[in-house]
Amino acid sequence: MKQNVGTVDRVLRVVLGLGLATQAFIGLATPWAWFAVLPVFTGSLGYCVVYRLLGIDTCGGVRQIARHAPQQVAQQRGRADEDA
Repeated sequence: MKQNVGTVDRVLRVVLGLGLATQAFIGLATPWAWFAVLPVFTGSLGYCVVYRLLGIDTCGGVRQIARHAPQQVAQQRGRADEDA
Protein backbone atom coordinates (compact mmCIF):
# COMPACT_ATOMS: atom_id res chain seq x y z
CA MET A 1 0.00 0.00 0.00
CA LYS A 2 1.80 3.10 -1.29
CA GLN A 3 1.30 6.30 0.69
CA ASN A 4 -0.65 8.95 -1.19
CA VAL A 5 -1.27 11.51 1.57
CA GLY A 6 1.44 14.13 2.13
CA THR A 7 2.72 15.43 5.45
CA VAL A 8 0.65 18.62 5.61
CA ASP A 9 -2.46 16.71 4.54
CA ARG A 10 -1.81 14.06 7.19
CA VAL A 11 -1.37 16.61 9.98
CA LEU A 12 -4.57 18.44 9.00
CA ARG A 13 -6.53 15.17 8.88
CA VAL A 14 -5.37 14.08 12.32
CA VAL A 15 -5.91 17.50 13.95
CA LEU A 16 -9.39 17.98 12.45
CA GLY A 17 -10.33 14.37 13.17
CA LEU A 18 -9.30 14.68 16.80
CA GLY A 19 -11.25 17.94 17.01
CA LEU A 20 -14.38 16.21 15.75
CA ALA A 21 -13.82 13.27 18.09
CA THR A 22 -13.48 15.69 21.02
CA GLN A 23 -16.92 17.10 20.19
CA ALA A 24 -18.39 13.62 20.42
CA PHE A 25 -16.92 13.10 23.89
CA ILE A 26 -17.82 16.49 25.41
CA GLY A 27 -21.49 16.27 24.53
CA LEU A 28 -21.68 18.06 21.18
CA ALA A 29 -22.18 14.71 19.52
CA THR A 30 -23.45 15.24 16.03
CA PRO A 31 -23.54 12.45 13.47
CA TRP A 32 -20.48 14.03 11.83
CA ALA A 33 -18.49 13.74 15.04
CA TRP A 34 -18.50 9.96 14.74
CA PHE A 35 -16.92 10.18 11.29
CA ALA A 36 -13.80 11.57 13.01
CA VAL A 37 -12.35 8.08 12.95
CA LEU A 38 -11.87 8.22 9.17
CA PRO A 39 -9.56 11.26 8.91
CA VAL A 40 -7.56 10.15 11.96
CA PHE A 41 -7.16 6.67 10.45
CA THR A 42 -6.20 7.86 6.96
CA GLY A 43 -3.91 10.55 8.40
CA SER A 44 -2.07 8.09 10.59
CA LEU A 45 -1.66 5.57 7.77
CA GLY A 46 -0.82 8.11 5.08
CA TYR A 47 -3.15 6.33 2.67
CA CYS A 48 -6.59 7.39 1.46
CA VAL A 49 -8.79 5.13 -0.67
CA VAL A 50 -10.71 8.10 -2.12
CA TYR A 51 -7.44 9.73 -3.20
CA ARG A 52 -6.45 6.44 -4.83
CA LEU A 53 -9.73 6.24 -6.77
CA LEU A 54 -9.38 9.85 -7.94
CA GLY A 55 -5.68 9.51 -8.75
CA ILE A 56 -4.61 12.15 -6.22
CA ASP A 57 -1.18 11.93 -4.59
CA THR A 58 -0.29 14.83 -2.28
CA CYS A 59 3.18 13.47 -1.56
CA GLY A 60 4.11 12.71 -5.19
CA GLY A 61 6.38 15.70 -5.83
CA VAL A 62 8.85 14.83 -3.12
CA ARG A 63 8.95 11.17 -4.10
CA GLN A 64 9.70 11.91 -7.74
CA ILE A 65 12.61 14.15 -6.76
CA ALA A 66 13.96 11.50 -4.40
CA ARG A 67 13.51 8.77 -7.00
CA HIS A 68 15.35 10.64 -9.77
CA ALA A 69 18.04 12.18 -7.59
CA PRO A 70 20.53 9.26 -7.89
CA GLN A 71 20.28 9.36 -11.69
CA GLN A 72 20.92 13.09 -11.74
CA VAL A 73 23.93 12.73 -9.45
CA ALA A 74 25.35 9.99 -11.69
CA GLN A 75 24.84 12.17 -14.78
CA GLN A 76 26.54 15.13 -13.11
CA ARG A 77 29.47 12.94 -12.07
CA GLY A 78 29.80 11.75 -15.65
CA ARG A 79 29.90 15.33 -16.89
CA ALA A 80 32.50 16.26 -14.30
CA ASP A 81 34.70 13.34 -15.44
CA GLU A 82 34.40 14.48 -19.08
CA ASP A 83 35.40 18.04 -18.15
CA ALA A 84 38.54 16.92 -16.32
